[in-house]
Amino acid sequence: MDLRAKGPSGEKPPSPFRLAKRFIGETPAARRPLVLSLSAALLGAALMIGQVIVLARLVNGVFLEHHGAAALLPLFLLGGGLTAGRAVLSVLERRMSARLASHLRASLRCGFIDALFEAGPAFTADGDAGALVAQLLEAVDAVALFISTYFPQMILAVSIPLLVLIAVGLQSSVAALILVATAPLVPFFMVLVGRAAEGASRREWRTLMDLNGRFLDLLRGLLTLKIFGRAERQGAQVGRVSEDYRRHVMVTLRVALLSGLVLELFAAIATAIVAVSIGLALVYGTIAFLPALIALMLVPEFFAPMRQLGSAFHQAMSGLEAAEGLLGRDVTPRTRGVHSSNLPPPAGTFGLRFEGVAFRHPLSSGPVFEDLTFSVPPGGHLAVRGESGSGKTTLLLLLLGYLEADAGIIRVGDLPLSDLDRSLWRSRIAYVSQSPYLISGTVRDNLLIAREGASEEDLWGALERAQAAPLVRSLPRGLDAEVGERGQRLSGGEARRIALARVFLRDAPLLLLDEPTIHLDPFSRRRVLDELASYAEGRTLIIATHHEEEAALAGARVDLALPRSPMVVVG
Repeated sequence: MDLRAKGPSGEKPPSPFRLAKRFIGETPAARRPLVLSLSAALLGAALMIGQVIVLARLVNGVFLEHHGAAALLPLFLLGGGLTAGRAVLSVLERRMSARLASHLRASLRCGFIDALFEAGPAFTADGDAGALVAQLLEAVDAVALFISTYFPQMILAVSIPLLVLIAVGLQSSVAALILVATAPLVPFFMVLVGRAAEGASRREWRTLMDLNGRFLDLLRGLLTLKIFGRAERQGAQVGRVSEDYRRHVMVTLRVALLSGLVLELFAAIATAIVAVSIGLALVYGTIAFLPALIALMLVPEFFAPMRQLGSAFHQAMSGLEAAEGLLGRDVTPRTRGVHSSNLPPPAGTFGLRFEGVAFRHPLSSGPVFEDLTFSVPPGGHLAVRGESGSGKTTLLLLLLGYLEADAGIIRVGDLPLSDLDRSLWRSRIAYVSQSPYLISGTVRDNLLIAREGASEEDLWGALERAQAAPLVRSLPRGLDAEVGERGQRLSGGEARRIALARVFLRDAPLLLLDEPTIHLDPFSRRRVLDELASYAEGRTLIIATHHEEEAALAGARVDLALPRSPMVVVG
């Protein structure tokens, strides 16, 4: 699912109906339950009209025509059948609505996660993790509720009153005209109250996003905050945001109650006007009792879908804000445009070339690179050196395809990197970041990320080369030992060795290493570097490093100097 907002920045967000229509249009599995839910509701409305007619005929037969039980039995049976039918349709409608919401949740979450994976670390490093988690959980749930309740009710609030109006018109044209005249008042006041509800709901949702971010930051930095004696102050800030959220929720509830009162008031006034007009018509003899009773009993059903829409509107407000947040969330790669080509990368070992590459981060005051030019031959090794902030990691992200140069060309063999299929390209790369990520699972799970289906022998061989085999053997369950979330049960050096083992396990022609031996002791660093030198033979290697010992792996180097004008040295 494409989560990117359409149109230029600052464009007025789409209407709720168009938003819901778009999400459903991008979720094919949701269309069938939506159609079934609407069909069940409309058929139930038709049965409701039949129930009213049957009930009116029973009342007329008992009190005015004095029919016996035998004469009224068919009406009783018909009324019972209509009631049972409505009950079955009501259950079907609720089940289809729940299925619709389930399909939407699955589609939205998969689309959001796919978009995040495509955007990669260049996005998640800049984003608010708490807000991302809230988008993935609360926002998706709110959008699913918005579409599965409010969107169908918008359709029913038009179609069911139209059916009821036709039925009332067949009984009393005067009552039908009164309904036509009073019906626009309900949506008019819904709009007035809805504007206030929309503002309150937006403030409530934004406060919730802020609360999520602050709470996650507090949990992540609890040790540091405790050491510096700032945990209580940060906790107080979370408390203040929580209080703001409570106040915004209460304002939203107050507006919702006011809206309900307004809708009930106008529905009651319209019903009273119809009742008075029908009563006068009965007094003057211009209408019979049976059609008058049918029309009067149908009037509340005319306004019921509108009242339900008003109730669903307030449930949907947070979903509407969440939907706009999902659409506005820029989870796209930091690229200049959509690539028209999806060429496969060259087979075998290939060379790389930067031709006049320039790049600037969106929030940076100056360029990271300007006219960066160098080349690495097939199977060549290059060290990228420079102080912190000079752009070493950015250069690797450019090669990974998570960033794209503002000017110049990066070539893979003779092909521009921008023309390559990103998924196939990344499958040819073994990468170690500055902060390797270990998933919450076992050592085996973390190794199999590099090569699914690898044998036990391959796993231990990779661990041996990364100097991690003694560590894993010392763990209670060996390869099946749990490493904890983000590898929290391992030290920084131990986690780094597991990440390096993934490089040795992945048979890739291009190695991109970002400070690969940081956190390792001198003995382990020397052994790992020897293994990397042996493994990199016949492969293209780019290593970003501060250390001369790591740079010695390469036969050429690029020195990135501060300020942001690179000095290029190749040799």
